[in-house]
Amino acid sequence: MQDGTLHIGEDNSTLVRFITSASRAMRPDTIRITLEVVNRGATLAAAQSATNRQLAAAVDTAKSTDGIKVTTGSPYAYEDRQNGGLWPSAATQSLTLTSGDFETALALAGKLQAADPSLALKGMAFGLSDEARNALNAELLKEAVAQGNAIATTMKDATGAAGMTAVELSPNLDGNSRFGGRAVAMAQSLESASAPVAEPEDLEVSVSLTAVYRLFK
Repeated sequence: MQDGTLHIGEDNSTLVRFITSASRAMRPDTIRITLEVVNRGATLAAAQSATNRQLAAAVDTAKSTDGIKVTTGSPYAYEDRQNGGLWPSAATQSLTLTSGDFETALALAGKLQAADPSLALKGMAFGLSDEARNALNAELLKEAVAQGNAIATTMKDATGAAGMTAVELSPNLDGNSRFGGRAVAMAQSLESASAPVAEPEDLEVSVSLTAVYRLFK
């Protein structure tokens, strides 16, 4: 909590402004795995065609797995002149698997890499589902409001005010908790049929509340 600030109004009431906060560590309930395929070719069309075929096959396999949300990134084709000119064109696209079932998602990622060794593990992140984040934010907001009421009551009693009323309560909810935690991940080699390995750490979710109370005689 920051130190409160006081302002004396024309009606001899006192405005008190302060900030409270509440936080909690929570185990992530959602995993997001991103795989990427890159192909090189003599022409952009050849590289892009190969990437399209491989990604389409991976998407079909992923969509057949229950409990997995499948999304793809934007395709990108470019000229690569830094490899000696042997394969001057390249094309890439990513595939993202999102699920609340960590084991199934990790197994699927391993299955896709086993079926197509060119699928590389680009990234892995952990976070909270919308439902979990909203429920936790609601609980933390209640705690912050309760703190605000307690602080205002203490200040009322300390100043000898007869009563108090809340003038403004402005919450700042944690909007980054969905995938805000650091991902601890290990990518298997492209030749390995083993699933990726991951162990998430808890996410710290916090809510702050800017409160303005009026203390009156």
